[in-house]
Amino acid sequence: MSRVIDIQRQQLEEELANLTEQYTAVNKQRRQTLDERERLLLKKQADDLLEQMQQVEEELGKLENSQDNYNQNYRNIQENLPQIDFRKAMHIIDIINNQFQRDVGAAFFLLEESYSMAGELLIYKIREELKSKTRSLKHIKVEISSNNSFDEFGLLASIGGYLSVSLTDDTNLIDCVNLIIKTISQSLQSGSVIFIELKKWDCLPYQDKILSWFIEEFWCSLIHECQVVATQKQLLRIKFIAIIDSESKLAPECKQLPCYCTQDDFTHTKILTLPLNIWELEDITTWLEYYSGLPAPEINLKAKQIHQKTMNGIPRMVCNLLEAEFQQ
Repeated sequence: MSRVIDIQRQQLEEELANLTEQYTAVNKQRRQTLDERERLLLKKQADDLLEQMQQVEEELGKLENSQDNYNQNYRNIQENLPQIDFRKAMHIIDIINNQFQRDVGAAFFLLEESYSMAGELLIYKIREELKSKTRSLKHIKVEISSNNSFDEFGLLASIGGYLSVSLTDDTNLIDCVNLIIKTISQSLQSGSVIFIELKKWDCLPYQDKILSWFIEEFWCSLIHECQVVATQKQLLRIKFIAIIDSESKLAPECKQLPCYCTQDDFTHTKILTLPLNIWELEDITTWLEYYSGLPAPEINLKAKQIHQKTMNGIPRMVCNLLEAEFQQ
């Protein structure tokens, strides 16, 4: 639809430019003409051209409004998709959050197969929930690429970039860790929330080695130092949330590491996997009831069609289909 609007806009702008050129030429000829009858004819011609120009401008205005509505509709779809179903994951996060101490609370989560399961929507939901309960949210987002040789230093350098901390290649790795931890801990105030998002972890060449190092040498040290600082400065309600976002399953070597916990034996020093589920027909139906604007018979039919077309509710496929359906 956007491409069609662009073509229509281009045609109208070309038409307006052509009419403007004619209008300018007619007015110039009118000023140079001495014959009164000829001047009247040229004035009528200029008035006709001006009316056509105004009509084209009105059409352009309608087209701009149409584009604005299209863009707003797209934004609305994007903002509302996270409401479909992440109830189990959010319930677990709420339980963990209620276990946090009054001074410093921390949790390290894992999402696997997040591409097909639309994990980025859950991350958005978590971030918005954190944002709603603090005036000091620091979101550190590291996007790992298979095109880059990411290692321990690469991870620290990406985190440092969000903190205005420059790391050089000749800096000792332990010194890099200490510098970043010091920068974060010294910036804390009551109510601070630090949200660390590690995207595309499955692109790392040595996932198990880097994961083990990150947990033991960086994450645990960070939380320990921040607990010390919070006690010294009498700070309260500080939260640290880290999420590994793996678009596919982690490497088998990663899953053998002793760094995972369950909801029942939760500890901030280990990783808790959050569930990403197939979306049920009921979930899609409920979302359509709230956000589609359709009448009930159409909602039921549309929900069944979407659920069937997306292999019984694979979230990525559902998202793509909903975007296509409601951007018309």
